[in-house]
Amino acid sequence: MTDRRRPAPPRVRPPLVYGSAIAAFVIAGGGLSAQLASGNDPSLGAGAVPAPVNTVRRVETKVIVTTVVRHRAPKAVSTASSAPPRGAVAAAPSVQPSAAPQAPARATPPASPAPAPQPTTRSS
Repeated sequence: MTDRRRPAPPRVRPPLVYGSAIAAFVIAGGGLSAQLASGNDPSLGAGAVPAPVNTVRRVETKVIVTTVVRHRAPKAVSTASSAPPRGAVAAAPSVQPSAAPQAPARATPPASPAPAPQPTTRSS
């Protein structure tokens, strides 16, 4: 029986496997980072261009113009007769404006609040 032993396959060294895996990772990462740096992002696709933003800022101001109108009392006209002449228009009676407008008086006092509820007790 002439069995010959087969020679064992050559053993792969672990540092060579680890080194080649790290080298492949660095090369792939470098290629992708160069692609992103050039502006070609594969996740965005070809048609993804940001839309231009048109912002219009308006400043709105409100101007309140207050005009104070003071009515003057009409001048007294002295006439000999008590009746006005024909075709004349009689003046309206003059009303003197008061110094400050007064608020109308309240008709009834405000209602009193409702009474508090009675406390409840429990008995066992």
